[in-house]
Amino acid sequence: MSHRSKYPASGRFNYEQKSNVEYEEITEYLHLLGQLQYLTLSRPDILTAVFYAATKSHSPTLNDYERLLDLVSYLRQTHHYGLTLYPQKSEHDKNLYLTAYVDAAYMSHEDASSHTGYCIRLGPSTPKSFFMSKSSEQKCIATSSTHAEIRALYELTVNIVFLSNLFRFEMYHQYCE
Repeated sequence: MSHRSKYPASGRFNYEQKSNVEYEEITEYLHLLGQLQYLTLSRPDILTAVFYAATKSHSPTLNDYERLLDLVSYLRQTHHYGLTLYPQKSEHDKNLYLTAYVDAAYMSHEDASSHTGYCIRLGPSTPKSFFMSKSSEQKCIATSSTHAEIRALYELTVNIVFLSNLFRFEMYHQYCE
């Protein structure tokens, strides 16, 4: 059984099941899934695939376990990927810039709910280092793709406001001491 994957997940979540045979070793599946969830902190490229695998954790099939093994194979092939925080390059580039990317996939889950994914970058203007990302199923069912996109944008905005307030709090305490 060869597990080679060029990408962490396919383009669609609901692709056909090769087999509906339940995977007997649920604890083994959950153990591998937990390790992969921990890796998502530094590998946001696998976040969507791991989240989708987590939705199958209550009754995984043999096909679901094989997808996790494909993900492990992908990680072995791309072990040099990861998050990198770059130091300031010059005196002129002291500022930190917050950049955010967001997207939504309309009706991408079996229960017709949509999916939200976003990444937030904080750093100097040139390098691209993400420090916060999230991929999750939307809690409410969107009525259109535009509705799904707006819900995703709202969730991102809530987190940006939180980060902004956190930075202001830290700056206030830094200058008051």
